[in-house]
Amino acid sequence: IIPDEEVSLQVKFSVSAPSYLKGENIRLPVFYPQLWWDFAMHNDFKVKIELPEEYTLSTSGLLDKKTGYYYGQNIRSFGLFIGKGFKSIETNVKDVLVQVVYKTEAEECAQLVLETAVDAINFYRKRFGFYPYQNLAIVPGGMTHPAGGYPIATNIVGIHAMEQFNSKPKTHWQWITAHEIGHQYWGEYVMEKDNPGWLWIGLGMYADREYTRIKGVFPKDHRSGSMNRYIKGVRAGFDTTINITPEQRSKIKFDFNNVVTHGKGYSVISALDCVLGKETFSRIYQRCLKEFGGKRLGVHEFRAVCEKESGQDLGWFFDQWVNSNKFLSYKISSKKCGKLGSRYKSKIEVKCLGNLKMPVPVAAYFEDGSSKIKFTDRLLDTVVLEFESSSPLKEVQLDPANKLAMVVPPPSGDSKTLGGRIKGVREN
Repeated sequence: IIPDEEVSLQVKFSVSAPSYLKGENIRLPVFYPQLWWDFAMHNDFKVKIELPEEYTLSTSGLLDKKTGYYYGQNIRSFGLFIGKGFKSIETNVKDVLVQVVYKTEAEECAQLVLETAVDAINFYRKRFGFYPYQNLAIVPGGMTHPAGGYPIATNIVGIHAMEQFNSKPKTHWQWITAHEIGHQYWGEYVMEKDNPGWLWIGLGMYADREYTRIKGVFPKDHRSGSMNRYIKGVRAGFDTTINITPEQRSKIKFDFNNVVTHGKGYSVISALDCVLGKETFSRIYQRCLKEFGGKRLGVHEFRAVCEKESGQDLGWFFDQWVNSNKFLSYKISSKKCGKLGSRYKSKIEVKCLGNLKMPVPVAAYFEDGSSKIKFTDRLLDTVVLEFESSSPLKEVQLDPANKLAMVVPPPSGDSKTLGGRIKGVREN
């Protein structure tokens, strides 16, 4: 092909899979030939599927009843869920068709998941200005215990063990539904460029965090299921550096996916939101969706957007969080309040106990119900913040919005000893 010219390849194919259908259900994230560039990209799909009537079908595309084809446009992958003995409920959220597939014993859970999906899509559409696709299928995830969910393919997400609805609080099912829908933006619409895919995980988790908090359904185990896994990994002496080579990652013996990709990935995004402020971070979020829809977003592109929107050089932030094993640990070491004329003056001392340095918010609450927030100086190990008020100091809180993965108290041993222990784990 010479410059400025193009070629269109059309490949017709069929797949017969009788052996698959011997089981109760199958999930096919990839079953088709494709051009492969060693990374995912968006494509258009046109698929016709012939099945016995007793099977329930979910696909990544929307059915055109006139042609009998399922069409998927500008999607990363086209997947199939085929199940025998399942039920299905559907509804429309404006132009988005939502389907939930379930076993009879999971009907109560399926109804809640469907209601939550409708509400979450409306929430995200209002917040982001759009929903990227015209259909969404939520299907059984395959695991026998309620461990969350995962993206099977574009527009198809699996939720584990919906038949065990009563073993988890309602907020668990609402959270995982909103979480997986958030990944239709991050991971499917905006694709990950780096490996491991911590960035799309973190940005997707940020989306469901905002939904669950605003809707008042924030599950108690949300933090323990993400940040606390990372914090426990730090305490265990694991090397939680994100930016490592595939060879280095192949030698890791711990659960890197849960501890680093999910736990630390979410912690990085939450810390960035804390440092830059909600308004600036919201602009970053929107800009990435607008500029990288259908494209791959990596840490270098993400950092560039963050710096443009904030007007700051954020090398100090990304180098510590992404390129190192440093951890965050601050504590309030003392607090004093005295009267100065008709006013009160409070002095709050904050000490850095870890080796990751960043501004940390400190909230002072006063007896008249008022409050003030100030940030520490990241360049100082010990900071004294002064607050002036019309009433005495009542309470002081570090990280009042609970956005930071604080390792308090820090792991035993100094940073040199800890670093040596971590290095040994990696080399083994």
